[in-house]
Amino acid sequence: MSGSPPVGDPGAHVTPSAPSAPSALPQILVPDACMGVKWFVPETDAADARRLLAPRFSLHVPTSFFTESASVLQRKVAVDGTLSEADGLAAFQLLRTVPVTVHPTTPLLEAASRIGVRYRRPVYDSLYLVLASSLGGRVVTADKRLYHGAHGGPLDFLVLWVTDPL
Repeated sequence: MSGSPPVGDPGAHVTPSAPSAPSALPQILVPDACMGVKWFVPETDAADARRLLAPRFSLHVPTSFFTESASVLQRKVAVDGTLSEADGLAAFQLLRTVPVTVHPTTPLLEAASRIGVRYRRPVYDSLYLVLASSLGGRVVTADKRLYHGAHGGPLDFLVLWVTDPL
């Protein structure tokens, strides 16, 4: 087993599989914190982000999703001034009610660190990539750095932009 990449390591050579026939199973998606904030804050592409809330999708996030989302909301309140404190708190409370499957971050950290080093991505972004790869899903993002960091490279098949067809 030495030299073998761990199961679900998107840093290993990964070949996208051919699209399968439609099934009754929900499509697995891993929204990042930018997407979560767009669900409850009026901003560009918010309607596209809310498409993920349809029952045909099974949403999965690392536990860090909530910390990142709270940080984005705090920045909108305290730094940008684009959101009132009450609206920021309300958005976070609503975000916590969305039916997502939460995955512990710790088991993902080693693979996320390898991805981060190999592709020069922050570990917090790499967590989404590792989780999506391990579940056979896709990351959906409105984060330009995350999207462009993966777009056109070996991790391209794992990442969708907020307005891409689902």
